[in-house]
Amino acid sequence: MKKPPVVEGFSLSEKRDSNSRPQPWQGCALPTELFSLVRCFLRNEADGKITQDNPLPQSIRQKSLGSLRIVEVCRMNYLAHLVLSEGDSDLRLGNFMGDAVKGDPFKAYAAPIANGIVLHRWIDSYADTAPEARAARAAIRPVLGRFSGVGVDLLYDHFLAKNFVRLHPEAPLRTFAEAAQSDLLNRTVEMPARSQRFLHAMVARDWLVQYGSREGMLSVCRSMDARLEQRLRTASPLHRLFEAADAAGFDDLEASFEPFWMRIQTEARSFVQTESLLAC
Repeated sequence: MKKPPVVEGFSLSEKRDSNSRPQPWQGCALPTELFSLVRCFLRNEADGKITQDNPLPQSIRQKSLGSLRIVEVCRMNYLAHLVLSEGDSDLRLGNFMGDAVKGDPFKAYAAPIANGIVLHRWIDSYADTAPEARAARAAIRPVLGRFSGVGVDLLYDHFLAKNFVRLHPEAPLRTFAEAAQSDLLNRTVEMPARSQRFLHAMVARDWLVQYGSREGMLSVCRSMDARLEQRLRTASPLHRLFEAADAAGFDDLEASFEPFWMRIQTEARSFVQTESLLAC
């Protein structure tokens, strides 16, 4: 008898790989917990092959994950999400809280906010497949290992914040951060509780501005290490982010970010203007 697949490992991801299901930004996409989506790699004991990754079953997700081997841990950058909302309050709100919303956003939120959640999912999908991001993940993997995905996301927010005057000439980083945060704070009642908690921590610790310096980003990395280690019961190496970037060629990584950023800005505007974002 053929043995059933067994869990080989798992990952935390805000993104979905492409498969036969609807695209993650489509209103009829299957329900998913995007902020803490756990993906698993299934290995068939008969042939040892790893199948396409799929969301980890809820029954497994509720159990202790300490004995499972981590395959990949990924996150997306919040500064980039906020900038790509381009000052639209509803779009910004949906984009910010997109991680915490399951399933079809049009069933729970008015269309302008749901559109922001759809945009959030599109950004995650686009960034996950960008050639620059793929190359960067490979470059820092020798140091960060399976945490290379989240490492690139953090590096990209660092590059954006560090070069904000040039990459976002409309406003300095401090001015932008305060305006975006003020608008979000005025709309916390519309957010899921998890998004509210994250927003208050982000504002209290000045994360958006701190992203622009190595010291500030390392502080964020250490906070993430503590959270991941508590949650996953395994050591997190994000405090070695700049060690990994320097070993891979920090200047080259930073230079490759700019064409990615210019392209995703253009593509995001086009997506907002042309994609049908109505519920299925």
